[in-house]
Amino acid sequence: MGEVYRAVDTTLGRDVAIKLLPPDVAVAPERVTRLRREAQLLAALNHPNIAAIYGLHEAGGNVFLVLELANGEDLAQLLRRGPLSLDMAISVGSQIAHALEEAHEKGIVHRDLKPANIKLSRDGKVKVLDFGLAKAYGGEFDPPKGDALSRASTMTGERAESGAILGTAAYMSPEQARGLPVDKRTDIWAFGVVLFEMITGHRLFPGVTLADTLASVLTAEIPWDRLPQELTPAQRQLLRRCLDRDRGQRLRDIGEARIALDALTNGEGPAASPPALSGKARSAAWVALALLPLAGALGLLSLRPTEETLRPFRFKAAIGADASLARRSGLALSSDGSTLAFILESPGRPAQLYVRKLDQLAGTALAGTQDASDPFFSPDGEWIGFFADRKLKKVPSAGGAVTTLCDAPGARGGAWTASDVIVFGASGRGAPLQKVSAQGGSPASLGSLAADEVAQAWPQALPGNTILYSSHRAGTGTFESADVMATSLDGAAPVLVTRGAFFGRYMAGGHVLFVRNGRVMAAPFDLGSLTIRGEPVPIAEDVANDATTGTAQYALSPTGTLVYAQRRPPAAAERPVFWMDDAGRTAPLRPTRSDWTTLRFAPGGKMLAMAIREGAQYDLWSYEWNRDAMTKVTFDPGNELNPVWTPDGGGIVFAASREPGVSNLYFQRLDRTGSPQRLTESANPQIPCSFHPSARFLAYTERNPNSKEDILILRIEDGGAPGLKASKPMVFLNTNASETRPMFSPDGRWVAYNSNESGRHEVYVRAFPGPGGPWKISTEGGASPQWSKTRPEIFYAESGPVETRIMVSPFVVEGSQFRPGPPARWSPRGFALDEDFELHPDGQRVATGPTERSSASTTDQIVIFLNILTDLKRLAPPSRSP
Repeated sequence: MGEVYRAVDTTLGRDVAIKLLPPDVAVAPERVTRLRREAQLLAALNHPNIAAIYGLHEAGGNVFLVLELANGEDLAQLLRRGPLSLDMAISVGSQIAHALEEAHEKGIVHRDLKPANIKLSRDGKVKVLDFGLAKAYGGEFDPPKGDALSRASTMTGERAESGAILGTAAYMSPEQARGLPVDKRTDIWAFGVVLFEMITGHRLFPGVTLADTLASVLTAEIPWDRLPQELTPAQRQLLRRCLDRDRGQRLRDIGEARIALDALTNGEGPAASPPALSGKARSAAWVALALLPLAGALGLLSLRPTEETLRPFRFKAAIGADASLARRSGLALSSDGSTLAFILESPGRPAQLYVRKLDQLAGTALAGTQDASDPFFSPDGEWIGFFADRKLKKVPSAGGAVTTLCDAPGARGGAWTASDVIVFGASGRGAPLQKVSAQGGSPASLGSLAADEVAQAWPQALPGNTILYSSHRAGTGTFESADVMATSLDGAAPVLVTRGAFFGRYMAGGHVLFVRNGRVMAAPFDLGSLTIRGEPVPIAEDVANDATTGTAQYALSPTGTLVYAQRRPPAAAERPVFWMDDAGRTAPLRPTRSDWTTLRFAPGGKMLAMAIREGAQYDLWSYEWNRDAMTKVTFDPGNELNPVWTPDGGGIVFAASREPGVSNLYFQRLDRTGSPQRLTESANPQIPCSFHPSARFLAYTERNPNSKEDILILRIEDGGAPGLKASKPMVFLNTNASETRPMFSPDGRWVAYNSNESGRHEVYVRAFPGPGGPWKISTEGGASPQWSKTRPEIFYAESGPVETRIMVSPFVVEGSQFRPGPPARWSPRGFALDEDFELHPDGQRVATGPTERSSASTTDQIVIFLNILTDLKRLAPPSRSP
């Protein structure tokens, strides 16, 4: 986990080893904590076979260890040249056992014993290195309180609550591979694996991929026939006891092996070997004689048969305590299934592209990939394509210079074909898939949109230059009603794969996966005809996905590995509502936790409307905060969202889908007299935003078929209780950009709104009903404009890398001219990035969600599903019929 350098201690005149964190992870608190933890563990150990620690230091912002310099080769280098002589294997094994015994007596488990962590000097002295993953399980050493090691990037077994798969896969114990709690018997297993490799020269559990290796550790039969013929049954029994998958039957203490090996190393035993024997035969004889008493005490071990087939296996990997997966960005897996690419968001740092070998503990940030999204691998795994700064870019997967390939504003997913052509979803909706050379150039359209099609997104390259993608149809709302389609790189007529699904992915071996009703489904798929040949079955229920954008956080490899991000449990979205003032002070507004969105104060400020999700549905509620009273406003099936109070406070306009289709505008009186009244009918989704103070106009946004939002005005008249009368809407703003969140000023002369006309969202003001403007209010990005009712000020949200800040801009009006002043931060404290705020009518405080990300929302888990092909063949076998 660290970088090690040779150095000279000029004070004491000795060579030392310096271990420090690489620059890209040195700022991560959990890495620094783990390094300090390693220092504390090493300080508790004092043994000639363990590399000593001389000190823990900090200089220039870097924390580093000063360690004993262990000269010589590591055991892994020696074993590349073949097996060790039996004499040498016994000597090395004895010294390793001595080191482990010292650690175990201090209550420390190494958890990553392997040849690369064992150094041999020229005179045969062994040093066990790298206690970075060591764990105190009891005994003399007690870890410090608040230790963050358990929060560092780990892999946890699906049935374990606190276990961790830590170490190198080929040397993991079975319980370690399953994520179960570990103790000193885990080191005994690793010791047996290393001893087996020293004697035979063969790695006990080889594997091309992580899936192969873990499957071997858990199920493969141990090749006892590779042991030299001169090993006696007693010697073999020692190895068998170290390598029993049932740790209850495993050797209980490494000291037992140490005693036996010491006897051989020191020339002791129940009898001397005949002098005529060769060195190798003499060593074998000593082993036989020395281990006879031990073998008698241990008894005989009957081996149970093991299943040779590769069984499906799932485990979890935590991203880390101070980072979370970017919510609207995907995962990518290299074709060999060994490397994962993903986007992390961390407090204080922008989103960045990371890569992680699945058999390693942590990811590595790739320099130059800030604000990246939606990575995808080249077929050979040497490159990763991604999007950033409205461009399509690529970077070597091992790290290196970033290359910009072409413009790609608002792109949705990319795929790198075997023909070295990249296909990507065009800017939002309104354009077909695009293609460009992987060397760069000008993109060209791949085919065209169908008459009712508004988006082609999230492509995947299949064998034969076939492209799988999601097709979004006009008037269908979210991608839940999209289709999974297939086409060819030359733009041939698309073929329908399945309806009512999105984010299709092909799995080599004859299956297609896609998201339907929030679940990842799998169906047998014929690559020649591009048709499904059987019934889809659910494969994963808890995959993070977003039907609004059509994204899903899962990735496949042809080797049979599925990796996906877990959907956050509902409890993670439940949080209270807080007050916050301009000094940054907070207090509970509604302490009860719920999954809410869109806070809106009533005109008098005594009630708060919000949408609350219970189960799968959002309903509207009103909350009288001074007496902690909640009242449900809407009861009908379907989601009701985005409440807007009428100026008299007697009713709420909201967005809802009453039947399959998009959301339109509805009105409901607060006293619930009468049924909800539909105000608009449109094939395009609509969101209400603001009433004119006269109550005669309602401003709202509508997403049109060209994938942009427009601002419309609905003329409103009192239709007599309990209803309203709405006329035909008129367009207030319709440009090539997206304009959202129109908010009327308290005097009704102006409309503040968001627009991305500059390339990012900013806040603008226009005269109502016009003409006049626009005047730009924000300077560094802005959203959610709100007018103060007590001062000439506009409030808005400005997103930062750690939090969302509340900004305020003063203004003056000179005749028909609107003069905004420079914006300033309203409060020293912001709020969490995923939250919003609502200004109270008194202009002195706001309602918002948590001011910081909770631990539930910052620790993400990915699930690694190995050998999924075995499950697919069982659960979704191809149909015999064409």
